[in-house]
Amino acid sequence: MQKYKYITLLFVVLFLVGCAKDDFITNGDLRAEKAVYGFGVGGGTTRTFINDDGYTISWSNDDKVALWAKPATGGDYVLSNTTFNTWFVTADNSQAFFTADLGNYVMPTNTYQYYVTYPTPSSVNGTTCTYTLPAVQDGMMGGGADIMVGQGEGPALAKLYDPEASTPDYVIKDGVKLQMKHLIHALRFYVPAGKWGLGDGETIERIVFTMPQNAVGTVTTDFAAESPVLSSPTNATNTISLNLKEPIGASTANAEGVINYDYACASILPGTYDGDMTVKVYSQTKAAQVTIPINSRTMSAGHITPVGLNCTNVVNRPKISFRIASNNLGEKPYKITLTSSDTSTQWKAGDDHVYEYYTGSENSTIAVGGGFDIYYDEETLSSISGKRVTVTYESKSAIVTEIIDMPSISNGASCEKGLNVPYLFFENFDNFVTDSSHWKEKENEGSWINNWSGNQWRTDGSNMGLCSYAGDYGYYNGIFIKNTFYATDVYFGRLDSPALLLKVGENVKLLIEFNVTLSDDADNGYASCIYGYSTTEDAIVGGYTPYIGSLTNGLEGAGTNPDAARAAMTRNLPSNKLGETTNSGSISYDVSISRTTDNIRLTWFTEINNNNKKRISSKWFYAYIDNIKVQIVSE
Repeated sequence: MQKYKYITLLFVVLFLVGCAKDDFITNGDLRAEKAVYGFGVGGGTTRTFINDDGYTISWSNDDKVALWAKPATGGDYVLSNTTFNTWFVTADNSQAFFTADLGNYVMPTNTYQYYVTYPTPSSVNGTTCTYTLPAVQDGMMGGGADIMVGQGEGPALAKLYDPEASTPDYVIKDGVKLQMKHLIHALRFYVPAGKWGLGDGETIERIVFTMPQNAVGTVTTDFAAESPVLSSPTNATNTISLNLKEPIGASTANAEGVINYDYACASILPGTYDGDMTVKVYSQTKAAQVTIPINSRTMSAGHITPVGLNCTNVVNRPKISFRIASNNLGEKPYKITLTSSDTSTQWKAGDDHVYEYYTGSENSTIAVGGGFDIYYDEETLSSISGKRVTVTYESKSAIVTEIIDMPSISNGASCEKGLNVPYLFFENFDNFVTDSSHWKEKENEGSWINNWSGNQWRTDGSNMGLCSYAGDYGYYNGIFIKNTFYATDVYFGRLDSPALLLKVGENVKLLIEFNVTLSDDADNGYASCIYGYSTTEDAIVGGYTPYIGSLTNGLEGAGTNPDAARAAMTRNLPSNKLGETTNSGSISYDVSISRTTDNIRLTWFTEINNNNKKRISSKWFYAYIDNIKVQIVSE
């Protein structure tokens, strides 16, 4: 059976702010698959005005309403608390089309009693709905910071689209008309001309005000009552924060003396308020505070109270100046993100525990000495003071992080915090758990610590040691003994780093540095360290050779060349060999890498070498790796 989509057209024109002019939005064209029905609320003859101003609020693309419908002659609800989602909004934002998938249900022809509420209730008990008027609002009555009920009779939902028609298209019919009633009171904050003392070119980004009595909280209403009203609140507070979706400036007068208001609105519960209202106003760099007496004023549902603010007595807002003190990455970042593991952290009131500073382009980078400022106030001071924070730096080729401790900030004080962009990769093994009791298994295929892998390793908490061992290994005077290349109980130490934090597809030149110390206990052999990189994702097995016998057993193709035989026996060297050293010291190597896979890992391999073509028996060979540093070389 055909599933149906219903559209509700809401002509709700409200009292409030000059809201964002959202573009026409749509969640998809349903004409190819469903018949579309709908009804309207409001319209040119039934607009709801708060006062004679008729200021409106716009519908947003994420608005939702709840709808109930039952036969006007009585009976059960045929639709109950059915959520309708925004489908599209008209160009002037005064009308919104909502859809709800009602499955196989089709409303019979009849006259119905309709009820619509905004927002959708958090819970319903019969005809009683529960809502929360939020303490944090956006200055535009968005995000559910308005509570409305609409009631009225009308026919079944009008068909707006018929896919079976000869020329199917959308036809908006008059349908049902419902008038919405606002159950909240609105405050309209503005700065009169001549009362602006904030910074030139700045706008008000945030308003925090405290009413004499509780003004927001959890409330209920009976949507079917003759005159719905809100109950007394629970979970209530008298402090409301407006984190303005659209910052405001000072109001101005044109040549004819007509005032052009720039304002932000807040929803509060209706009631009589008596006492002082305190208002704190914040621009990016300035702040002002105003105390406004309220003398037993009744603020009725469906009405608006203008609130003029005197912002001439301003102070500078304190700030944290984040500046790049050093850069070991080698490439300048264009985006810096601060993230606190404590989700209660707010960089500025209303923001979450993540703060992002973005220059706007990867070509607009931040040099040493450059940075950004975060302004704060008393509401956010304790949230960020002394917190441990992860700083993420994004450059053209890489994303790296460091951990910092925020400064302990005194109220009203500004401070500076240095940032140190880390190496693309750094490890000195100081934070590794000491495990020097034995060399790890000959074949350790698992990732064993901090995403490193390898075999024949151990650490004393200051470096990483690799061990190769020869039970019986090599040849004598270039002649195979009894036509056999002896390699009995031989294994090799190998170390593989975690993947470098390069972006896929970037072509980069890297400077790779590390310290290596080599040692052995063989008079007729010596250790060397082969180093390079690999694109292998999984842990890499080191080489272990329990026995290799004649040339025709496991060394096919090696011929009679001892060096070829030895090379054929040595396994799992770095897949992209950069170099080999036989001397202890500091190694520095430039390499150009095109990262076309998900992993580029640094690798080290401890090799066994012969002196004078002598066999090596029961000997140990060591390489100790430390102070690994990898930087991007900026061309």
